[in-house]
Amino acid sequence: MLKICHLCPDEKFIDLAIDIFSHLNIKSEFFTNLKYDKYNCIKNTKVKNYRNLTDLINYINDNEFDFVIFHSLYFLEHKYKLLKLKPKIIGITWGYDIYSDKNDILKMAVDIDLFKPLTRQYANVMNNNLLYKVKYPFKWLYNKILRKQWQYDSFLNKISYISTVLPNEFELVSKKFQNVKPFPFDYMDPKANIQFVPNESLNNNILVGHCLLPTNNHIDILNILEERKIKCNAYIPLAYPNGKFEQFDSEKYKNKIKEFCKALMYVNPIFIENYIGKYEYFKLIDNCSCAIFGQLRQEAIGNINHMLYTGKKIFLDGINYQYYSKHTDIFNIDDLNPNIFDNVLDIKSQERNYNFIHQKENYQDYINNLEKFFTTC
Repeated sequence: MLKICHLCPDEKFIDLAIDIFSHLNIKSEFFTNLKYDKYNCIKNTKVKNYRNLTDLINYINDNEFDFVIFHSLYFLEHKYKLLKLKPKIIGITWGYDIYSDKNDILKMAVDIDLFKPLTRQYANVMNNNLLYKVKYPFKWLYNKILRKQWQYDSFLNKISYISTVLPNEFELVSKKFQNVKPFPFDYMDPKANIQFVPNESLNNNILVGHCLLPTNNHIDILNILEERKIKCNAYIPLAYPNGKFEQFDSEKYKNKIKEFCKALMYVNPIFIENYIGKYEYFKLIDNCSCAIFGQLRQEAIGNINHMLYTGKKIFLDGINYQYYSKHTDIFNIDDLNPNIFDNVLDIKSQERNYNFIHQKENYQDYINNLEKFFTTC
């Protein structure tokens, strides 16, 4: 029987991953590398935490695992230690862990412009102001001294298989890392299967983004709604992430959004600031007739799929739009206008959107494909 070690960067979705792999004829062990031992979200008691990364690597190498699965490829300090791993490596990506902004020092697998102008200015993310121009050479030198780029590239070159959220993302990653092969994994939840019910609810509620990350480009989207005089209630999720990151300070960015909203006349902001469970959150955003996701990278797929399932009008941009516009009836952000609340999405489009997601999320077919992968790889 195959033995697989799972390395998880945080507590989210681990229980779901454990449930998925429990359907396979495989022995799996799940580990975290956190600074605390008491879990807040994980219910499964078999998950082990190793605070010391070297001890974890030694455990993996000593116990003859066939594969190590990373449940995120987010670059961390000391990832060079992971190059010592002996088993084959499989990487599960989310999106945030493979994209870098055009102004970032560390270039990740996919390097694009992540921020629209106003959000870049308000969030102060790698802005081309005087302070940034002064700090950039030192950051570049710091990166070179610590060989971060080499560590990152070496780590990704060590990966044998990789899963991406969208198929077009794998094409982007494989341009830079040409030896990697696709891994058919998704955090699919069998409980998420929703029966088709035509959406007939019409109101002027809009979901704007899905979290506090500046890649949602909140300020630019709110500005478009205001400039085009679209009267609406804007539901804006701001519950996570929290803390100070290399690119932005979440609390400062949240305050910038709120400050910007004070001057709005047509947009009534409704901030979702408390973290709530998945199903409670979906119930809340079901109050919205439309959803706008201003990301230029792949992001917010769970939110997008839910709104497609439930027959809502969706406005996208960037890589999300490039993918979904080929398979579903969605709109580009440029299509936003005051008439979007005049009618619901037509029934033919609702059915097409539902069927696309439903076909993608047949749980038994998914499990069979995953089993086939491990028996043939």
